[in-house]
Amino acid sequence: MKRLRFSRRAELDLVGIGDWIAADRPMAARRLVARLISGAEALRATPEMAPLVSHYGEGVRGLSVRPYIILYRVSGEVVFIERVIHGARSPKTIR
Repeated sequence: MKRLRFSRRAELDLVGIGDWIAADRPMAARRLVARLISGAEALRATPEMAPLVSHYGEGVRGLSVRPYIILYRVSGEVVFIERVIHGARSPKTIR
């Protein structure tokens, strides 16, 4: 099983998602963040399960956890989570 690492930006994405939703629905925010983390954890066993999404960069894969997408790369024994973005965002706006 591969190791899982989150970029600082991905960690901030998760915090931001949780904070945004928690302003109105704290329980829903906790459930969604838990689903996102669970989705990322599943990548440890099957990192190739999500398709390549080349418009986000070479070698980047995107796992859909609606309405969000977990963007990640696989390098050796590590699954590196780069970003967690809303699926409606344009790739051009992702930094």
